[in-house]
Amino acid sequence: MSHGQVVSLGLTNPLKAGPFEVGREAPKGSAMRHSQRFVLLLLVCVAGACATAARSGGSSRDVLTPADAVDTGTNDLYELIQRERPRWLRDRRSASTDGTRQLLRVIVNGLQAGGLDVLRTIRIEQFVEARYFTGPDATTRWGTGFGGGAIAVTIAGR
Repeated sequence: MSHGQVVSLGLTNPLKAGPFEVGREAPKGSAMRHSQRFVLLLLVCVAGACATAARSGGSSRDVLTPADAVDTGTNDLYELIQRERPRWLRDRRSASTDGTRQLLRVIVNGLQAGGLDVLRTIRIEQFVEARYFTGPDATTRWGTGFGGGAIAVTIAGR
């Protein structure tokens, strides 16, 4: 079969009557060409969504929920973090522009609550979610003074 030879498979272009040619793209404006573009667009969107989810902090390594506390034998949020997400507690002191050291801060229901000692006062039954933020992410979210990062805790009933 030579190039350009027409092979009839009984398929016709829905927008133009006539058989498709083997070895050539679907004609412009054809339903098949639109389908190819749609599939390509869909793949790009899915890939982009996956990449965004990975960058957005939605990862389980940055979040703790009550489900993570089941059968751990921990009493307070500090113990749970120490057991399940110990990297959150590593010393990440960051020097600020004025030379002072910035420690990890704890935010409870959107308000600054203090340092890590606050986590010892939160019982496992109280918390809904704990989320870790790196220094740059915490600074972007809450402003200066968060170079050491933050743990944002949501507590039920407050």
